[in-house]
Amino acid sequence: MATVMPYVHAWVSRREGVVRPALPAWNSSTQTCQWQGVACENGRVVELRLPGAGLMGALPSGVLGNLTALRTLSLRWNALTGPIPDDVARMTELRAMYFQHNAFSGEVPAGLFTLKNLRIAAIGAVQHELVVPLRAYYFSKDEKLLVYDYMSMGSLSALLHGNRSSGRTPLDWEARSAIALSTARGVAHIHSTGPTASHGNIKSSNVLLTKSYEARVSDHGLPTLVGPSFSPTRVSGYRAPEVTDIRRVSQKADVYSFGVLLLELLTGKAPTHAVVNEEGLDLPRWVQSVVREEWTAEVFDQELLRYQNVEEEMVQLLQLAIDCSAQHPDRRPSMSDAAARIDEIRRSASSPAQHATTDSPAAPAPEGDEPSL
Repeated sequence: MATVMPYVHAWVSRREGVVRPALPAWNSSTQTCQWQGVACENGRVVELRLPGAGLMGALPSGVLGNLTALRTLSLRWNALTGPIPDDVARMTELRAMYFQHNAFSGEVPAGLFTLKNLRIAAIGAVQHELVVPLRAYYFSKDEKLLVYDYMSMGSLSALLHGNRSSGRTPLDWEARSAIALSTARGVAHIHSTGPTASHGNIKSSNVLLTKSYEARVSDHGLPTLVGPSFSPTRVSGYRAPEVTDIRRVSQKADVYSFGVLLLELLTGKAPTHAVVNEEGLDLPRWVQSVVREEWTAEVFDQELLRYQNVEEEMVQLLQLAIDCSAQHPDRRPSMSDAAARIDEIRRSASSPAQHATTDSPAAPAPEGDEPSL
């Protein structure tokens, strides 16, 4: 509210802590809503933009958090230091916050992750050809709606596990490997937007396809929006073993989920089923057990075995899937590395010299480790 702004004025103007030589139009004799960088609606401050304003020092507690109607806060390109105050989480209407190009230290306040509008704005800001863009949203206590572009071919899950009648055209190896590459690149782009940026909900029903079977990643960040009411069982088949809160998913946990997605593409089995065999193993552990027993060919979807000269590429992608779904996060590659490996596998498929198959079975992995093919 505008009555808080004198405190902001004092914070900006004082000689200790944050220092600003002079801000034109920041004068107590004029109305707050006329100050430079300030925008108001109905007498309440909704924007505070002070980029490159020469601000130095630490942000004080108990000042910015009182701007409860604030929607945009821009303090980028200053020389601010110290931690971000916890009370910024009180700005529940905040949609855009620009703090880059400062020298902040310490942890990001946990309360920022609970700001629904800010999170949705961050999701909408992710623009990439392989990420389905968020066009609009409606968020209330009782209803949450996210509006995406329509994808005519539906989801990868529907194509893999839908009607398998004789008239159905199955996904061939070329289509599956292309979908794997596009998905990897889409998730890698999300990760590139920040060290803590993650998708959080990678699964085949969130990979949508165009008419030409090009993959697009959707539902980026959905678990953090819907909160604890989101059912963990819906993603349990893809969830990394270290994840205890689906609203806190790391990039390496995304890699695990992507590894399960690769196994789904290769085996044709849905990981959301409680078990994939009578021994009660989940999909990654079942694949690893089969590989250890030197029965690698038993892993692959029967529809893939009809195609000639792709066995080596299939085994290479299977090895990547096993690496991505390693139990320990440190053993998993990054998403950018996974995308690069898939690209290399697909490139090798175009070289006739790479199509030689091997008759030697895979060596069993040491007990307790992920198998190597």
